Amino acid sequence: MSHITKLDNSKVRAFDSVDMTGVKLQDSLLERRRSVNHGPSLSYQYDECERTGRIDNFRMAIGLKEGKPSNRISCDADVYKWIEAVAYDVATAAPPSEVKAKADNVIDLIEQAQEKSGYLLTWNIIDKKSERWKDLAYAHELYCGGHLIQAALAYHRATGEKKLLHAAIKWADYIDSYFGPKNRSGTSGHPEVEMALVELYRETGETKYLTLAEFFIDERGKGFVTGSRGAIQKQDHLPVRKQVTVEGHTVCQLYLLCGISDIYSETGDHSLLTTLEKQWDNFTRKKMAITGGGGAHHDKGEMFGLDYEIPNRTGYYETCTAIASFMWNWRMLQITGEANYADIKGMLTCAATSSHYTPGGNRYLQAKRSCLPSPISHGQTANLERCGYGCRLVKRLTL
Repeated sequence: MSHITKLDNSKVRAFDSVDMTGVKLQDSLLERRRSVNHGPSLSYQYDECERTGRIDNFRMAIGLKEGKPSNRISCDADVYKWIEAVAYDVATAAPPSEVKAKADNVIDLIEQAQEKSGYLLTWNIIDKKSERWKDLAYAHELYCGGHLIQAALAYHRATGEKKLLHAAIKWADYIDSYFGPKNRSGTSGHPEVEMALVELYRETGETKYLTLAEFFIDERGKGFVTGSRGAIQKQDHLPVRKQVTVEGHTVCQLYLLCGISDIYSETGDHSLLTTLEKQWDNFTRKKMAITGGGGAHHDKGEMFGLDYEIPNRTGYYETCTAIASFMWNWRMLQITGEANYADIKGMLTCAATSSHYTPGGNRYLQAKRSCLPSPISHGQTANLERCGYGCRLVKRLTL
């Protein structure tokens, strides 16, 4: 069964998961966008991952190539998200054989780059071994590992193949031995690993992954991941159950809420649902743009602003925020069955996520203003090299 989120045995759910192979799009909007993903986008973004050195990082980690790691410390995640996108295409349309072959080759590189312990972040394998786990706020080690898990689950569910899943389990077991109440304290500066661990629990039945996800959210409010603009930027200003407004870095906040939603669905901890509902009300009533986007500030840590601070020309409203909001509302809809979450998903599909790339599937908007012209240059169409952050581009494929 090829699920994105697998709630079939969850304690709290209004809807069971839907097998992607049983869904056929026939409308003029979604099917057109899916066909762009299936055609030019998957191949184009693989080429961009090669051109910008993201895949070469794995070759260097293995020793197949010499040099310095390319681009940003978090760029392993872009490769994982591309594999996840290929998996969804396998499940719904069968990608061109050369795309599947490229994905299998990249999976071989990932398997070889992973250390025997399970550790995997190419930057720190290539030449920064002494930097491991020293910067939980910004190093993205847990973030990239979370995307590894999600890619592995998607690929396994779509193809039945287990090579990448074995690598993901090996990484998760390493993290479980390194963090936890009896090991090291801490949490991720960029949430992502929480929802990935819950989904790994759903797939394997291993409760230690759910327990580890709970540990990571419960570590917030202790000052482990203070950002450049204070603990609030990284949602570390309060324990999660006392956080009742969306604050800080927009993508980090909404990814964290995805993880909390998944944990609630498996545990039934009603205090988490209270937090989720209060933050959803604050976001949608006071901090969300008419397009469904969020984030008043680009130059102040890509953060939410004050209540009702939703500027037209200077608001950031980046692609990742819209995607993260879609993911969160997807989860809340599955959990509660309430139509208001579906309404936000529909708004995001039409006004925020679909409008972030051109019909040809090879030019993208990093930010989406409510009006133009915008003084922020990131609002222009860009490719991986020009906008720098491949996550905005590759994550769009997984919608």
